[in-house]
Amino acid sequence: MKSRLVPLVILLLVALSATLWAAPAPQATWNAILISWDGVQRDHFNDLRQAGKFPNLDALAAEGTLVDIEIIGHQTDTKAGHTQMLTGTNPT
Repeated sequence: MKSRLVPLVILLLVALSATLWAAPAPQATWNAILISWDGVQRDHFNDLRQAGKFPNLDALAAEGTLVDIEIIGHQTDTKAGHTQMLTGTNPT
């Protein structure tokens, strides 16, 4: 009985190690950078951006997305706003 069990165990170990070595390395599917500028007036920011005063921010946005978020349903508050942006839940 032991003589049959040893080759079977060796065969299973070889098969398992081959599948582990052949598995591709996991790769990240996406990355995100969140820049939150607290206290900036939206109209002032947009005027300065259109005037070309933020070239580095424009270059960063050109490679990704600049999302214009409008706060509705509650008073603006940094902690509540960040909670809502990061989790999607309402701060109430």
